[in-house]
Amino acid sequence: MPTGRPKRVEIVLTPAARVQLEELGHARSLPQGVVRGAQILLASAAGNSNTAITRRLSLGMPTIGLWRDRHLTHGQASRGMPRAGVCGSSPRRRAFPKAPCSAI
Repeated sequence: MPTGRPKRVEIVLTPAARVQLEELGHARSLPQGVVRGAQILLASAAGNSNTAITRRLSLGMPTIGLWRDRHLTHGQASRGMPRAGVCGSSPRRRAFPKAPCSAI
């Protein structure tokens, strides 16, 4: 029975996914979380350890693990997924529906 930490699962990206992540990782007009997530996945796919990624990007270890797990669970669909607690991710966000102009 093996002891210690489990081996890190390798992140493998298709060439198209790598190009898309590189574009996201250099974007200046996207939310910082999306940009950081792309940078984390690119660094993971390059074979960098989680510790090296935390040092290079000045992030915490839980953040690195979150993005790696999200990618391993949902794959490329994880980019752009609505997350819990994000405003506007639910159609039920309005307390009152908009009344049509003809009702006034």
